[in-house]
Amino acid sequence: SSASRSPATRRPKPATSGDRVTAGGTPAHVDLHAHSTASDGTQSATALVELARRAGLAAVAITDHDTLGGAVEALAAGERLGVD
Repeated sequence: SSASRSPATRRPKPATSGDRVTAGGTPAHVDLHAHSTASDGTQSATALVELARRAGLAAVAITDHDTLGGAVEALAAGERLGVD
């Protein structure tokens, strides 16, 4: 069980909307640099948010070059999936 694992080997719990720390008191994980297909990325903004959710991230930053084209899409996906 995860309770018997040392803190260093426990898997972080999936983030839920509003989480800023995990149940163990460690900071929530975030990705602060992701590019969508609005610039030079290979995934849509929605797909990036979905991937972040599946990875258990609390937040993802879409950092497209020279455009905010993926921002509205990412925000809508984030609200739907509970990812900031």
